[in-house]
Amino acid sequence: MKYFCESAPEYHVAAGSLLEVAVNRAEFSFPVGKVDIQTMYPMDLEEFMLAMEDRELVLQIKQSFNTNRPLPAVYHDAAMQLYRQYLIVGGNA
Repeated sequence: MKYFCESAPEYHVAAGSLLEVAVNRAEFSFPVGKVDIQTMYPMDLEEFMLAMEDRELVLQIKQSFNTNRPLPAVYHDAAMQLYRQYLIVGGNA
């Protein structure tokens, strides 16, 4: 199979085997073939705000932090709203 994947990609070959699953059922099961492992981590609050397309709020929070001044009420309320939403969808407190 590796040959077809690397040296002859023009051939569409499909194959599968449950032998590994049957033999190693008690151990960690791992698919046969090319595997690309990705490690994912939960979003932090800033990443969540950016994903919610609220870049201005992120900038205001950073500016407020850097100048050691309180966040204006309108931004504070918006930040608290997003924070509550972040917690509801599984964010870490």
